[in-house]
Formats: sequence, C-alpha cells, structure tokens
Amino acid sequence: VMSPTSSSKLMVPVVSIAVDSRGTDSSTAQEAPTPSLDENLAARALTLCRERITLARKLRERELQAQTELDESDFQAIRPKLLQFYDRYESFRQPDRERISVRQVWSLCKELGILPQGPQERKLFERDLW
Repeated sequence: VMSPTSSSKLMVPVVSIAVDSRGTDSSTAQEAPTPSLDENLAARALTLCRERITLARKLRERELQAQTELDESDFQAIRPKLLQFYDRYESFRQPDRERISVRQVWSLCKELGILPQGPQERKLFERDLW
C-alpha cells in the first residue's frame, strides 16, 4: 500500500492488492485526494513574478546605458547580451580598479565566445590589445 509520506506534500495513488477465493490477483487502484490548486491564482502569481523580473532587468540595463554613456542605437544593438557581458567583466575586475588587464580581456573574450576566428583577425586583435 502506497500513501502520502509525512515528509512530502505529494499525494500518490493508493494501491490495494487482494486475492480472491481462487487465488487470482484482483488489484485495484484508488486515487488519493489531491490538493486543489487554483490555476488562475498560480498563473497570476507566475505572470507577476515574470513582470517584476523583466522590469528589474530593464531598469538595470538602462542604468548601465547611462553609466557607460551608450547612445540609443549602440544600446539597442548590444542589449540582448549587455548584462551578461557586464557581469562577466565585473567578475574579472578587481574592486579597486576601473580596468582589467590585457590577459583578462583575452580570457573574457574567449569565455564569451567573441574572439576573432581567423588567424589574421586574431593577430590584429592581439596587436590592438597590446
């Protein structure tokens, strides 16, 4: 017989096995009562949560735009990756410095997948870094 466990709120089916007078199995499965969840309430809560997260992300993007003095066209071009790039940059930067080292720039670009692919482009990129 399976029943709800005391450590879990999950309800599972209750199965009882009985053997009739001929020795054959006459198992039955009964559904245990499941807690009802107001689907509309859950959908509203999920929507509200998603809206708050989206608003917080957009506000942070606009703060970074102002902080870095990006014009609107550049901002729109990099917006999909702006937070990811900035957060990774901040993880490389030491708290007492505004810039990261050339070696860290190389590592950061490699991690983000934005290193030039061709050997000639890489040489030019390296030259510009140093």
